[in-house]
Amino acid sequence: MAAGLASKSLVAYSNRDLTDAAGELMKVQEARRQYESNSSQRILKPDFRQYLPNAAARDEVVRVASRDAQSQGLQISNLSVERRPASQGELGQSRLSLTMVSSYPAFKSWLADMQGRFPALAVESLQLRRVSDGQQEVQLVLTLFTQD
Repeated sequence: MAAGLASKSLVAYSNRDLTDAAGELMKVQEARRQYESNSSQRILKPDFRQYLPNAAARDEVVRVASRDAQSQGLQISNLSVERRPASQGELGQSRLSLTMVSSYPAFKSWLADMQGRFPALAVESLQLRRVSDGQQEVQLVLTLFTQD
């Protein structure tokens, strides 16, 4: 008899727990729906493109790249810039192709400085070739993403 009473109370306890859990779940779902509807009305999602530089920034990138390379002991032997304006649905791009000779630590420091200063600057391709003790020939293509 005690076993039968215990099983009935366990079933009643389980049903009450399930009912309580279902009620709590409904409350949480309703609160989430209200939060999402209020959030979408108040918060405008930022467009990252507004933080990109204008195409004219490529001149500053070239100037800084040349100046910093010289001050850090990198020898740039070739530098060319190719501009691709923004089109519908695509960002503007300025591709900088560089060939230089330097030590690996100096190049690594220079590249980190450039990317730290210009967050919209991405490495498209990088090739390193040892030319002598401690010196590397670097072929590098950087892409500066722009608004226009």
